[in-house]
Parts: sequence; structure tokens; C-alpha cells
Amino acid sequence: MCSIRVPAEVAAKLDALSVAVAALGELNLDPLNAPVRLHMLEQLETASRRQLAFSHDVIRGLAQEDAADIGGPNH
Repeated sequence: MCSIRVPAEVAAKLDALSVAVAALGELNLDPLNAPVRLHMLEQLETASRRQLAFSHDVIRGLAQEDAADIGGPNH
């Protein structure tokens, strides 16, 4: 298996995302009132949509690569 060298800035941002999502998952939502939970849901939905849009940018960039360079079949 080959190792992928991820630039430090990219790795730090992805790590921060993972930490933030894990921290949100640790919250006890029971004591929060409905407006707060609705606000949280709105913020989570916005973040999810931003991530999805960004993932499409990544996919579009990968589509421009030679398939053999990213582990696809050699033509």
C-alpha cells in the first residue's frame, strides 16, 4: 500500500473538521430547547451542503486527472 502525503495545511483542516464533528456528537441535546435545536439543525444542514458542494469541486478536479495517476486502469 502506498502512503499519501497530505500537505500539513490540508491535514490540519481535515483534523479540525473531524474534531468539531466529534465534539458536536458528544453534546447532550436533551436540555436544549426546541429553538436552539432547530438552530443547530439549520447550521448542520448548511455545513453539510457546503461540504457536499466542496466534494463536487474535488471530484471535478479528479475527473481532470489521468485515471492511471489516481489508481484507475491504464489505457
